[in-house]
Amino acid sequence: MACVNSFGLGESNSHVLVRQIPHDESQDNTNEEQAKIVAVSAKTWQSLKLSVEDLITHLEQSPDISLEQLAYTSLLKRTHHNVRLAVSGSSVGDIKQSLENRVASIEGAVRARTIRRKSGRGDELELDEHVIFVFCGQGSLWEGVCLDLMEKEPVFRRKLTEVDCLLRQYVEWSLLDKLSKKEDFHVPLVRQAIVFTTQVALFALWQSWGITPDTIIGCSAGEVAAAHCSGTLSLPEAVRVIYHRGRLQNEVTGGKYLVVGNLPVKKVLDLCSNVSGKVDLAAVCSASSCELSGDDDAVDEQLEVLRTMNENEMAGQLFLRELDVPAAYHSHRMEPIRSELESALRDLRGQPPTVELYSTVTGKRATKEDFVTGEYWGRNVRQPTMFSSALSEALNREKRNIVVDVGPKPVFRTNIKQIASEESEVALTYVASIKPNQEHTSILRSLCDLYEVGLMPSWNAFFVKEMCTPTDVPR
Repeated sequence: MACVNSFGLGESNSHVLVRQIPHDESQDNTNEEQAKIVAVSAKTWQSLKLSVEDLITHLEQSPDISLEQLAYTSLLKRTHHNVRLAVSGSSVGDIKQSLENRVASIEGAVRARTIRRKSGRGDELELDEHVIFVFCGQGSLWEGVCLDLMEKEPVFRRKLTEVDCLLRQYVEWSLLDKLSKKEDFHVPLVRQAIVFTTQVALFALWQSWGITPDTIIGCSAGEVAAAHCSGTLSLPEAVRVIYHRGRLQNEVTGGKYLVVGNLPVKKVLDLCSNVSGKVDLAAVCSASSCELSGDDDAVDEQLEVLRTMNENEMAGQLFLRELDVPAAYHSHRMEPIRSELESALRDLRGQPPTVELYSTVTGKRATKEDFVTGEYWGRNVRQPTMFSSALSEALNREKRNIVVDVGPKPVFRTNIKQIASEESEVALTYVASIKPNQEHTSILRSLCDLYEVGLMPSWNAFFVKEMCTPTDVPR
């Protein structure tokens, strides 16, 4: 450590402490196999392209550069301007290849904070970001979920373990064992518990990276994680809700579930009028996408009607898909368990949310009675999921809406984009949290996307050392 003094004749004095960063040769290759993010930014598109090209040239000339130091320098030792590009990779070669793939089309990338709208005075106003986290239902599960992130992200693993310990109060099995053995994913309780835990752990991981929502929406079983992550339910309370919800739905069997797309919901309901009481509207996903649920023969009858319409009138444009579910969720078949669920959760306490929360039971912003009573959760399993209405209400017309799909896979992408397109003057960016069989790769790519559209992650969370030696890379 050294001291530098300057006593100026004009009575301007300064004193600086200088400490050399200790250089440990072993750090250069520490954790090099773990994927890293490298970012480049500039004030104009032309400058960004030149900077990326300079970096590619530098990497060609310095193939032995440390990936850890390269990432550290680009993220923490550079000013982040509004025109941005970020890539991820597990080697310097991966980073170089990704930069080369992006540089040719760099003019078409999304510029951070530059979606503009004319004001009444005739000038232009920049839009700020409005971040919405959407928590999907149990239909998003796939075998192998969580395993990649458990191995590579300690924050994610710790949250999974915490939920597993809380759940063991109610069950005789371990959630972590179910994940590692990929077993019983078809059982409603196990399925819902895994989706809930994945969502809560993803939320914790996003938070650790400095990505936090302004608004939260949950769908069906996803409302339990939404209630917790918004601050409405404590984690023990949320685990209790997901346990009783899944336990009771284990007892309901039979019925079918049908997804109908590219047809106005009102038209679908008109077609179902002849089987009233046997088929229910289970979810409204957008103005032209919904889900039906009910008795086997009645759903089969409606499916045949829709198939005939698709062949004759719609020229094959309808999307029709039967979901492989053990029971007809959100239909009259849930009535036998509704009162018991309400009773099991009658003494929930809850508290006002710390993050703006919307209900897909009501399709509106949550009131102080929502999410915190047994009666609400009884409605949650019986009534249709009003996702379209809730998201439409939550979208901010004065800001850029950045919607992050929080769940095992991006099931809402199409619906979210449809809902935004139905609203005039809505700016939207959609980002999936993870994708099947590429969890860590995809979530890092999503973090890069969020950075490029204007969010500022907490980059220091990626460097466990107190200090990392910067490296000489082009500015």
